Amino acid sequence: MESTRIPRILFVDDELDLLDLFSKRLKRAGFEVTVASNGRGAIEFLGTQTFDAVVCDINMPGGVNGFDVFEYIRSQFPQGLPFIFVTGHGEGTPEMTRALSLGVEGVYSKPISSKVLITHLQRICGMPVTD
Repeated sequence: MESTRIPRILFVDDELDLLDLFSKRLKRAGFEVTVASNGRGAIEFLGTQTFDAVVCDINMPGGVNGFDVFEYIRSQFPQGLPFIFVTGHGEGTPEMTRALSLGVEGVYSKPISSKVLITHLQRICGMPVTD
């Protein structure tokens, strides 16, 4: 039955502690989570797996940043794929302004409230919102 399918999230960030923390919290909230510690890894997963949403840091080492991951998704998934940016940059910075201009599902500054992010992802994925 389709309604019992577990939503799949790709979480991308070069901060390994953050990946671990959010992976555990998202799994507890009922998501299946795949993590990537850089943009190249994210693009590899996107080429081989199916996801219901992507949460991605903007600045990452290795030459492939969050904007590159977003552009890859836009070029490879014409039907769209919900995308949320996370960033250490605050409001008014060029990175934040650019992220907000792209029409993504959301842009969150670090530190991120796991409750807010989980609630947002539950809504995106059509799940009941939990407290």
